[in-house]
Amino acid sequence: MPDNCILSPQQFAQFCGQSGASEGLHLLVERARSRALCPISQYRVGAVALGLSGAVYVGFNMELQGLGLQHTVHAEQAAVALAHWRRESALTQVAVSAPPCGHCRQFLRELQTLHPLHILLPDHVRIPLQDLLPHSFGPEDLGQHGGMLEATAELPEMVGQGARLARAAALCSWAPYTKTLSGVALRCQDQWFPGSYLENAAFNPSLNPMQYALVLARSHGFQLDQVEEIHFWENSSGVSLYPSSLAVAEVLPGRPGLIRAAH
Repeated sequence: MPDNCILSPQQFAQFCGQSGASEGLHLLVERARSRALCPISQYRVGAVALGLSGAVYVGFNMELQGLGLQHTVHAEQAAVALAHWRRESALTQVAVSAPPCGHCRQFLRELQTLHPLHILLPDHVRIPLQDLLPHSFGPEDLGQHGGMLEATAELPEMVGQGARLARAAALCSWAPYTKTLSGVALRCQDQWFPGSYLENAAFNPSLNPMQYALVLARSHGFQLDQVEEIHFWENSSGVSLYPSSLAVAEVLPGRPGLIRAAH
């Protein structure tokens, strides 16, 4: 079985064999934890999500040395970023190595769809997200109908390099509240990775485009010191992700900087 962070429906079915999807997700949690980068806490977290398509997304936590903990990428966020990148329309189950924190429960709330999302806890208890986050605040409270992944099939392709890829990623942002389209493109050796802004109704659990792009790079086996070039593109009427993206770029080991593209 390939050692990657996205499994096709066929690969996952082969991996599960006769054990079933839930057990297969639990078995992949350790693979997820092995991808974690956690120089601050030394606490590895894994989250493995099953999409409505049957594909599986292996998420992991990432901490950035030198920045506040608010820049941490949670494992559940990483799994969602991978699903968004691959145009998954919904998640049905997420197996975790530890019970989701409140931050992650709220982030997952943005996926609220007609398909209930169940969380598979380490002790194999299966619980609906709505039971972990009762009386919750979500997209509909701000007049948004539909969740983060529901319209992914209609998104433009994220293709190209440099500023072109950053713009393509920005146009794939989920930003129904601020209408801010922000994207980055980062290069590791000869590979380019896009990053889109993923917003949350509660605002703070939002994922900035640099975090998204670093998840993709890490999912392909790259380390933070292998980031060599970063481009940023944004169309905003007042809210900007440039300062937070620049803060991340400035603490990366290679100090690649951040090239801001004109509209």
